[in-house]
Amino acid sequence: MRNSKGLGAVALALALLLCGYAYLCPAAQAASPVQREILVTGAHIVEHGLYALRQPPGAKGATGSETKHLRTSNGIQNDSAEYTLLARSGRVRAQRGTAIGIGYVITGQPKGESVPVELVVYHPDIVNQETGIAGVESHAEVERVIGTQAFALWSFDTEDGLVPGVYVFSLRCQGQELARRAFSVRTN
Repeated sequence: MRNSKGLGAVALALALLLCGYAYLCPAAQAASPVQREILVTGAHIVEHGLYALRQPPGAKGATGSETKHLRTSNGIQNDSAEYTLLARSGRVRAQRGTAIGIGYVITGQPKGESVPVELVVYHPDIVNQETGIAGVESHAEVERVIGTQAFALWSFDTEDGLVPGVYVFSLRCQGQELARRAFSVRTN
């Protein structure tokens, strides 16, 4: 007759040994990653206003190569590398080659984690030049890093896109609005 209590003790000891191995061994930890909880607490707008293209599309750069400007179909720009802040104001005079927008930091924990953010711009009735469809809001889905400054810009690339009125930027994450900034835009 076998001793079932002894078999249970051996199984328990083996299970504890394997659990200890998984806890101490980095290779075992990598094989079974622990899900880190990401908490987004808000967004802080650190700058806003009227921006200008550093160099207009088609201009010759220092290297002699032609600059290309990333034009999106809905006007939302994802990067400010091509732009310089001209005026920090919510009331702006837009012209071709300028943009309005915000610089912001997503707040939360842990810093350095990437999170999905929805950029929404509510704007006057504008016809999308690529689709021919008029609309009063535009959306872009982007990944942002908690604690790192990012930008959302609305570029005025064409004469047809220079539409005066109120433009409202809304930053959203997981269905919650994190921050909002309005601009009153005139073109004359």
